[in-house]
Amino acid sequence: MSGADSSDRDCVEGCKLTESLVLNCPGKLDHYIPQLLTLLVARMRDAESREAEGKPMRNYCRTELMKMMCICLYYNPLGALQSLVSRKA
Repeated sequence: MSGADSSDRDCVEGCKLTESLVLNCPGKLDHYIPQLLTLLVARMRDAESREAEGKPMRNYCRTELMKMMCICLYYNPLGALQSLVSRKA
């Protein structure tokens, strides 16, 4: 999901797989949420830079990234918010 050569479709599929893991493993993935949010924030920032270059991210990819952030907030609200604040996201 974070590779330079990964496509928007790869990103969407990665989000769907991660969504399934997070929602089906309550209480077992707390220590992975900060790293996951780091990936999501990096991909969103990459989208902003791509847009400046004239290569915008597709809407379905941006939607999946935002949905994954919401799922992280649902899964562990306090931990997710602390992680996002610490990364100034």
